[in-house]
Amino acid sequence: MKSKQDIIQKIEQILPQTQCCRCGFADCAAYAKAVVYRTAHAHLCSVGGDETAQKIAEIAGVSLYQKVANEPKFVVQIDENRCIGCTKCLVACPVNAVSGAAKLMHTVIADECTGCGLCLPVCPTDCMQTIEVQDNFLPRNTFLSSNKNPQQAASEHARLRYQQQQTFRQPETVEYTQKTLNINQLLNKAQQKTASQKRISVKSDELAQQELQQQKQRSYQRNLRRKKQYGLDDEQ
Repeated sequence: MKSKQDIIQKIEQILPQTQCCRCGFADCAAYAKAVVYRTAHAHLCSVGGDETAQKIAEIAGVSLYQKVANEPKFVVQIDENRCIGCTKCLVACPVNAVSGAAKLMHTVIADECTGCGLCLPVCPTDCMQTIEVQDNFLPRNTFLSSNKNPQQAASEHARLRYQQQQTFRQPETVEYTQKTLNINQLLNKAQQKTASQKRISVKSDELAQQELQQQKQRSYQRNLRRKKQYGLDDEQ
């Protein structure tokens, strides 16, 4: 008998891995888990369409309550003349298919775009537009996968891009953080940082006082030289 984890992985393999959140879950992995644990229906992946929904229902051993309309595929294109380089689309893209930097023009790498559409609503200048394509599945690039099935290769490629992006954004995983840090360690770190900042502040005050005394001494010496040069006494 297959374990639930095996079934989840099998469903993940047939999902398009666009990470578009249209199913109502954070990503494709979360949706696959929800189907297996009976907290989501099998027909929620609108990108995968009816064929994917039927496969999900079969693998999970659940009923398919309704057919899914197949959506047209699209990639996103940026109007470079209207792009202001705000980087919001860079952050929104789950597979790092947008190239650019702050205050510089951005561009979408068409062969990496999965058509998730998450970049569209965050653009403040509305410079992003969708271009309908005839591809059966996206992304077009599949070089990160060794799967011979073109559809599964595209899905795996997108999933690996997504995982790389997540790793880049969160170098320390939740599991690692939970194992290595606890609340006491965090409190100790905060206290040490506060104490260090206080020491730096005290040291800065001491240096300021020393500098003030040095300035007073230099001023006193200048006055002595001036009096000696012009033959002035203290009364004058």
